[in-house]
Amino acid sequence: MRMRLPAALAAATAIALLGTGPAAARPLAPAYHGREVFTFVISSPSQLHARVTASGAFRATGHYVRRTATIVFPSGRIRIRRVPRGETITGPDPSTCRFTIRQVGDFRVVRATGRYRGLREAGTYRTMIRGRLRKTGPVRCSARLAAFHELSYLVGVVR
Repeated sequence: MRMRLPAALAAATAIALLGTGPAAARPLAPAYHGREVFTFVISSPSQLHARVTASGAFRATGHYVRRTATIVFPSGRIRIRRVPRGETITGPDPSTCRFTIRQVGDFRVVRATGRYRGLREAGTYRTMIRGRLRKTGPVRCSARLAAFHELSYLVGVVR
């Protein structure tokens, strides 16, 4: 013998199982809103990934995988796209072999997973790289790095 469900209950069950209706039409988005600052730090030429600290709309600490442009936090990943607008290169100075590189541009989040799924953010970034090449003579530098420090700030608004 088959049980018959009331029509309203059957429709509600079908909507819940199929994932359709007004609730499913809204994209999932984290409950983060406001200003967010990502700070990237690389302090040696041999460091594989930059350390990343996020503060503002949410707080997290992780690392940056340059090859995939992904910030990896314990509770999710955020992939970003940077578009440079300007770059200034100074040096290397032949007597000290020191150089600096400054870059500014725009960034946006192109994909987020885990706790950050649905995150929408865009803003500007600035990067400062200071380094020193190995000396090969009194006023000569090699192409090999002796010291390196990179600091980047990505400042955006989470919507």
